[in-house]
Amino acid sequence: MSEATSIYVLVLSMLLFTVFAVFTILYIALQKKKQYRNSLEKQEMEHRFKTQLMRSKLEVQEQTLKNLSAELHDNIAPLLGLAKMQVTVLRDNIAEDWRSMSVETAAMIDEAIQGVRGMSHVMNGTYILRTGLAESVKKDMVRVAA
Repeated sequence: MSEATSIYVLVLSMLLFTVFAVFTILYIALQKKKQYRNSLEKQEMEHRFKTQLMRSKLEVQEQTLKNLSAELHDNIAPLLGLAKMQVTVLRDNIAEDWRSMSVETAAMIDEAIQGVRGMSHVMNGTYILRTGLAESVKKDMVRVAA
């Protein structure tokens, strides 16, 4: 092998080695970029999942409060109203010494009715939207303070 051929082979092998090194570096860079992109996609998916989970939790809580509010308003408040009417009828038809107790009982039932109504309004998201958050909070604070 002549010296020119040896130099030619050496230059060619160095060139091939350099091309191989460049392709290897490019391959590694592309793989890192792909890993980074996959990592970002995974984080984005996790974020979307957590956001959706939070929305679902809020919807369930809102629906639960709405159902409880409706239950208070539609079932318990009318029963308390009926009890108050019956106590009032009793008050008018009983002896004088029992009247003061029936008046106190009617007042307690009336207070319970007001409390149930206030609670049902505070729990009802539609009522809060209609009256505004500040007014709802004020009403709830008055109810709790009483």
